[in-house]
Amino acid sequence: MEKTADVKQIFVFDMDGTLTPARLPMTDGFAKRFLPFLKKNVCFIATGSDTQKVAEQVPDDMRAAFEGIYCSMGNELWSKGEMIYKKDFELEPEFLQRLEYYRKNTRYPYTLYGNNLEKRIGMVNFSILGRDCPYEERKRYNDWDTQSGERLKIRQELSVDFPQYEVTLGGIISLDIVRHGFGKEQVADDLRFRYPAAHICFFGDRTFKGGNDYALACRLKEMENTQVVQVDTPDTILDFLKL
Repeated sequence: MEKTADVKQIFVFDMDGTLTPARLPMTDGFAKRFLPFLKKNVCFIATGSDTQKVAEQVPDDMRAAFEGIYCSMGNELWSKGEMIYKKDFELEPEFLQRLEYYRKNTRYPYTLYGNNLEKRIGMVNFSILGRDCPYEERKRYNDWDTQSGERLKIRQELSVDFPQYEVTLGGIISLDIVRHGFGKEQVADDLRFRYPAAHICFFGDRTFKGGNDYALACRLKEMENTQVVQVDTPDTILDFLKL
């Protein structure tokens, strides 16, 4: 990928809850309507997920049609099967101990599952429930979390005690953790560098404060010639683009 001045329009899409249902493959109906648009426009994915999850959720022909895929909150960029860059880090032992404390002392009354701490390039995804849970358990935890505010409480405490990190709500069961300045906002900076004259339109389901699309949405709003679209389901994209 090279710096390009002649591109006039760029579209950027979050994945979970935006292009696909949360942690599920893209639906055939959405893919059929979206692929022709994708082939005619310069489009990117900007997700907190790693490359493996992108491959599981976005069909091969769709991934090939994107100009680039920013994974792990923008800490890894791929284009046409080639890694363009990656930025990694390690969490301090004290921070990891705090996460273990939250897991052991949760008041969630149902079963917990494995893979509660998932290291990705440049970020960590933490889930009290555990990412190895059956899909139906995700909704049960999310419903409980909405009432109890567990993730919000953890986020607030970590933000105070470990200010060097940015902690955001990731999907419906987890928290995304990055170093300050290495969240999704770096996607906006990288795209503006590569496409200085382009209008950038971003679609995300968590553009609100505390959500893992919020930093990218805010950075774009600081720039000229940008647009942010809050997404409720993938159908929001189809309706907005009139596909």
